[in-house]
Amino acid sequence: MARIIGSVSPFNETEDTWQAYAERLEHFSLANEIDSEAKKRAVLLSFMSVKPYKLLSNLVAPRKAGECSYTEIVDVLKNHHNPRPSTIVQRFKFNTRVHGASESIRTFVAELKRLSEFCEYNDSLEEMLRDRLVCGINNRRIQQRLLSERSLTFAKALHIAQAMEAAAEGIEDLSGHITDKVCAMKHHRTTAAKPRSTTSDRVCYRCGWPHADSRCRFKDSKCYKRQKIEHIAKVCGSTHTAKVQPKNKHKTHVLDENNVTVQSYMLYSMYSTSAPLCRNLLINSTAVKFQIDTGASLCYDQEDICRESQYSFKAFI
Repeated sequence: MARIIGSVSPFNETEDTWQAYAERLEHFSLANEIDSEAKKRAVLLSFMSVKPYKLLSNLVAPRKAGECSYTEIVDVLKNHHNPRPSTIVQRFKFNTRVHGASESIRTFVAELKRLSEFCEYNDSLEEMLRDRLVCGINNRRIQQRLLSERSLTFAKALHIAQAMEAAAEGIEDLSGHITDKVCAMKHHRTTAAKPRSTTSDRVCYRCGWPHADSRCRFKDSKCYKRQKIEHIAKVCGSTHTAKVQPKNKHKTHVLDENNVTVQSYMLYSMYSTSAPLCRNLLINSTAVKFQIDTGASLCYDQEDICRESQYSFKAFI
């Protein structure tokens, strides 16, 4: 028994056209050396499912399907499933087909060839495909390049159009990759050193420093002057309406490698009007006045500094 080469599935009109199916049957017959019309007819009828066979029987009635030749069966089913369209209508569809916005040139040309099947252009088909490609493409750069060619054939026009399309896609990939990196660097510069903003320039009534009263570390401290809770002796009896006094104010700009400003900051420097923190210590039964060295230009109340901070003393001689 001879080995069968290949296979053909039953015809499905929702997934395939009858013309394409008939062509596959011809290839199957050629591969298996089926030459006679009777054998071809037997193969075709045996591959048919129930629905196509019933349709064929209705189309050739009152004769039976087995009484028709292979060529007759193919033609009958072709005229039923794929009736020949009007040449005028097909030419209209061909000449009005334009390149879609998101459609590749390869897909556009494939659709033009499909529409030209029943246009009957015959020997002028290559010229018609060239003209439709040049006139229907929606890329002005490619269209201008094609129109600048003196002797332009369809094959040459297709080659140029596909090459320029591929080059444009490559440039977009490269530029998009670089732009992503630049945007990431700019985003890092502008957000990494974002200055902290304050909601008020009033000082805390508990300690005299510029921050919210509810976040003050001395809210549970005891004043050593009046023995009251919630503030320290430094601000005891004050009106609590003092404001931070900036000594100097200037704007600083952050520049990139091209000396372009990417961020601006307002810088302040403050000064204190309070007297130095001092203490009298007994040395050999003699009172000596010492200044507390806290290492900062602004300090807390003297009593709190002595109680909570690490410090050194400088004697006034």
